[in-house]
Amino acid sequence: MGNRDKHDWDNIPLGTTTDSALSKKFGIHHATIRNARLKRGIPTYKKSKLEHEHFDWTGAAFGTKSDIDIAYELGVKPSSVGGARRRRGIPAFVEEGHTAPARAKRGIEWDDQPLGQMADRVLQRRLGLKSVSSVSRARKFRGIPKFKPPTYTALVRMHEELKEEWDDVAAVEARYIELTRLAAEQEDAK
Repeated sequence: MGNRDKHDWDNIPLGTTTDSALSKKFGIHHATIRNARLKRGIPTYKKSKLEHEHFDWTGAAFGTKSDIDIAYELGVKPSSVGGARRRRGIPAFVEEGHTAPARAKRGIEWDDQPLGQMADRVLQRRLGLKSVSSVSRARKFRGIPKFKPPTYTALVRMHEELKEEWDDVAAVEARYIELTRLAAEQEDAK
């Protein structure tokens, strides 16, 4: 049986872009390209790795603006900016008057939120956020422990305390109704 491989793999730049992109460019099935790449020990193309290695970060305003703002200006991912900033040992930008780095969710005053007083997921939904991670990050940054729901024993104790308070309210309310009725009777008697 003869060699079925009819492609000139030396002239196909395997690993320089995605297998799918090479498939479209050369009209070869993507699985065939993947198999040829693997057979030659060529690693999978990874854009983010190349972005870090080959991107010219000189002039990037690390630490003076948020990673998100820098990413928008340079046309790269915020995670790429954050990684490059951290590799250079530069701390994240903190806006004046804030205690935490600028994040994608602007306008949330985390110090005014009930962090740790309810589950992070509950607060995330109340704030209309897509992910719970920003709530968790804000809570952890402030050193606030995770919310722990009360135990059954604590709930029973709280119920008893509230019941006593409501019994007092009910007694006051009953006395008010009685006095109102008596006042109405005396008014009718006149």
